[in-house]
Amino acid sequence: MPNPFRKEALEPGAVLCNRVEELRRLKDAAESGENVLLHSPRRYGKTSLCRRLQHDLQDDGYACVSTDFFGVDSVEEIARRLARSVAMAIHSRQSLWDKGRRWLSAWKSFRIILSPKSDGSFDISVEKVRLSIDPRTLLDDMLQDLAEFVRGGHFPCHVVFDEFQEITRLREAAVVEGLIRGAIQGLPCSFIFAGSRRGILKVMFQDKTRPFFQSATPMQLPSLPTAEAVAYLTDQFGRGGREISPEAAELLIQKASNHPYYIQHIASDAYAVSESTVGVDEVDKAYALTVQACVPLFEATLTGLTPQQIGVLRAVARHQPDEILGRQFSQSIGLQPSSITYAKNKLVEEDLVEQRDGRWRVVDPVFEDWLQRESGGSPL
Repeated sequence: MPNPFRKEALEPGAVLCNRVEELRRLKDAAESGENVLLHSPRRYGKTSLCRRLQHDLQDDGYACVSTDFFGVDSVEEIARRLARSVAMAIHSRQSLWDKGRRWLSAWKSFRIILSPKSDGSFDISVEKVRLSIDPRTLLDDMLQDLAEFVRGGHFPCHVVFDEFQEITRLREAAVVEGLIRGAIQGLPCSFIFAGSRRGILKVMFQDKTRPFFQSATPMQLPSLPTAEAVAYLTDQFGRGGREISPEAAELLIQKASNHPYYIQHIASDAYAVSESTVGVDEVDKAYALTVQACVPLFEATLTGLTPQQIGVLRAVARHQPDEILGRQFSQSIGLQPSSITYAKNKLVEEDLVEQRDGRWRVVDPVFEDWLQRESGGSPL
């Protein structure tokens, strides 16, 4: 039987572990036209949840647009991704396409290119209407085109901007924020601004000098409750022809620190190394495989940090201090408080460390465990 666990974002119709209340709140927001700031640590299931929400909304007749801003490197790229996601949303359903293609042909910014594939479907791409157009004008035109479609009232609309905080990496970030906010303000449509760099998102939506100040209701995804996660694992392993003992299920969740992605990853590896029954030994083997698979990502994360930042990150993992700027912590890593402050601020901004339950911790629990194994240590 196929492995019932996925290491990527789940398909829209896939079984979710819990998230019933979160899905209900997001659907209520969609129906009332309320904007939502959906945030959580990386790989907590925001994208999977949004996919499931829009899958359900489409069944209710909504036109659903989802644009991923991860890795955008220019204003033009933002406009292009938005244009393509709008075109894909309209082309996905015949009823939308029948009413929307005339509107698409009247875009001021892009033209749609449909390329037939061998299976009878189409690849969708976009190209600029005018090659010399200024990128900021291009984005503004695209946003106005989107606003015009929403105001047209042919269908209720719902829009997801995934990894929204990535626009702050651009030199023109302030302009981009202003253009997006100005175009969507007052539209009869619910927007979800999803992201994992929580410190940046907090500033974007709580700083009164920024365009998105108090423009969305904050909603944080929590870790998965143990009881619901055990039930989910039992059910999913059963679907795949396996049985997992309650002790093994609880151990798996404990090793994953109730983190949604790591529950899926360890469970997928446990399924792969087992035959009919998943016990404690299989979970231990699976966890080792999961850590091994994640090492390249962990090493790449360290490569992007300065030596001082790496020192603070390792020390946080090793000691889990209650005070990161205290003398004891400073002496333990041999850095001045000013250097620690600068490094800490950067690590918080990148959502690598956080203060949780009175102690400073590495946000990613498996990354924290790997750092501890690499350096050794115990809490101060």
